[in-house]
Amino acid sequence: MLALLISLSLNFDSIPSPQFAGDSVYVYISTIDSSSFLCSLSVEPIDNEITICGQNDNIINLADGIWQGWVKISKTADSVNLNCTNLEGKGFSLSNKFKVISKVTLSQLRQATSDSIDIYPNPLTPEYNSTIIEYYLTDNAHVLTMIFDKFGNLVWNIETDESEGTARVDWEGTDNDGNRVFSGVYIVCIKATNQTQTVAQYTGKIAVIR
Repeated sequence: MLALLISLSLNFDSIPSPQFAGDSVYVYISTIDSSSFLCSLSVEPIDNEITICGQNDNIINLADGIWQGWVKISKTADSVNLNCTNLEGKGFSLSNKFKVISKVTLSQLRQATSDSIDIYPNPLTPEYNSTIIEYYLTDNAHVLTMIFDKFGNLVWNIETDESEGTARVDWEGTDNDGNRVFSGVYIVCIKATNQTQTVAQYTGKIAVIR
């Protein structure tokens, strides 16, 4: 029997429906199997509308076992189903088995402030090679740092294991392919978790001037 094991999954019970319904939520799905899967996302009731990455297409391509992007559901969902097919054409279904890595929504990103984290230098200008993002953890944690542009597109991300206390990450003003980003305002989201709970969640802004 083919099994797809998901380390991060979407559980709508953990999200207040009014906050999620009608908004776009950033989702990161990671599987233990590094194979590629073609999946479709569906919700019930069937008159609910779903939009993935701004397209009216519910197809998700788990390339090398990973997918990330924005998911928008028009109203409260009773159930969520992820139907997948592997490269051999064998199909299987997972219902309510994946979850939002963070309750960061597109509307929250646009309202982000930098009060909870220290970012320096800010703005990032040609005089500096990188900017430092510094934050505090109350416990040891696995930390996902994501940087988005003002439209909510993921620009850069990194995962690290950090110890309790002050932690930091350096961003060189590049995207995940190593290309320098354009001038503008970027949003940083930090999600720190351990095996049982969320340790910290921060959101801030970084200005880039070229």
